[in-house]
Amino acid sequence: MRCEIIWYLHKLGSINYGNQSILRSVDVHCTYQSGFSY
Repeated sequence: MRCEIIWYLHKLGSINYGNQSILRSVDVHCTYQSGFSY
């Protein structure tokens, strides 16, 4: 999946489910690629 999509799902998951621990690796892997900041 593209990091932009993962980022979107991350924000969605953070708001609706709080899956911070599951998606934390997405932060590490994709933040520098997509340029988004959390």
